[in-house]
Amino acid sequence: MLSFGTIPECSVVHTTKVINVAGRTLPIGTQGAVVHVYARGEAYEVEFVHPFPAVVTLCPRDIRADARH
Repeated sequence: MLSFGTIPECSVVHTTKVINVAGRTLPIGTQGAVVHVYARGEAYEVEFVHPFPAVVTLCPRDIRADARH
């Protein structure tokens, strides 16, 4: 597991706001996994499975780490 920023790759995260993806919505609190960290944490590539599959690039303010993982 590589760690370049405040949230390392493979971490479980939750959205902190509603995220719109191609006409669909990921609600606040949607759980995903960090699959890539850009520029030491300036952005994160996050994979979501529910409510629909998606991979989205998000800013640090758009996600929070899951303290249980």
